[in-house]
Amino acid sequence: MNNILNFELSKILTPRFYLVFAIITIICIILNVEIMVNDDTYVYFNYAKNFVNGNYFAYDSRKIPSEGFTSLIYLLLLIPFEYIKFPLPVAGFLSTPLL
Repeated sequence: MNNILNFELSKILTPRFYLVFAIITIICIILNVEIMVNDDTYVYFNYAKNFVNGNYFAYDSRKIPSEGFTSLIYLLLLIPFEYIKFPLPVAGFLSTPLL
């Protein structure tokens, strides 16, 4: 495994996390909110996937470094979610208020 993001999943998935996630889910269902992401966001998802696989800051798997993203902070927010295999569209939706 990758030592850069070495942490225990049990520290993240606490009862508080599940409670907050359940509340957000219930609110979204009541308000009929659909989780939609812009198609440009999938570029960040691809960068996060490649970063976790050891291809740092590469859009494709040929390990050619590139800077096709405009928000380093958003990419760094998505990488831990990809590392724990959390669905990135949901992670993008939940992390947007942090920006």
